[in-house]
Amino acid sequence: MSLVEVERHGDVAHVVLSDPPLNRFSMDLARDLSTAVAEVSSSDARAVLLRAEGEHFSAGADVNMFIGLSEEEARGGLDEFMEMVHQLERLEIPTLAAVQGACVAAGLEVALGCDLIWAADESQMGQLEAMIGATPFAGGSQRLVARAGAGRAKEMVMTGGLYPAEKMLEWGVVQRVVPTAALREKAERFAARLAAGPTRAHAVTKQVMRAHLEGGLEQADAILPALGATVMITEDLQNGVKTFLEQGPGKAEFNGR
Repeated sequence: MSLVEVERHGDVAHVVLSDPPLNRFSMDLARDLSTAVAEVSSSDARAVLLRAEGEHFSAGADVNMFIGLSEEEARGGLDEFMEMVHQLERLEIPTLAAVQGACVAAGLEVALGCDLIWAADESQMGQLEAMIGATPFAGGSQRLVARAGAGRAKEMVMTGGLYPAEKMLEWGVVQRVVPTAALREKAERFAARLAAGPTRAHAVTKQVMRAHLEGGLEQADAILPALGATVMITEDLQNGVKTFLEQGPGKAEFNGR
């Protein structure tokens, strides 16, 4: 049985961590997540909602896997974990993580691989690896820098502390905090809104923003004209302009083409 399920709700693919109550990241769960993301990538889904069954989004990695490894074995496993996050980031469609309970260590790193994070008001987040003498192994440090800045990222990683959802909102790690009981409903509604948007334009938005993170304004500006031209000729943009002129803003319906 897979530890990660894919459910289809209209144009939204739900990728669901399904090993409650802790949804700990073993190699099996990491590989199942990679398989699930690959399935979504080859589908016609127009947005992703990453969520988890149970009380907690994820209590991080199963630390037993770190015992007794050779350096070569460790490198192979870490390559797989890093690729799992990269797969999420490479998806051309919008991705939203909805986290509840504990969202820590490897769990937080996976959430950081999504475009947006929504957190339950009772949730707690952190990179706890320092507590066992480790560092985030799946890119959490650098992704926290991108969202919260270097100083706050260093505090989180070096102290191994737990932080409430409101603090993560203040620091820019998450985009919204909602009541725990309403998290899934509100996240589903927002993911559906993302899926109803101009899918190909969203893909270019993600590519340009990724280029900025990797190479700054110069790199992002260099790729925008060619990518923007592909958006200019889409059915969505042509229909959107026509609808705007005839009916006003906010009336267009997009089909992802």
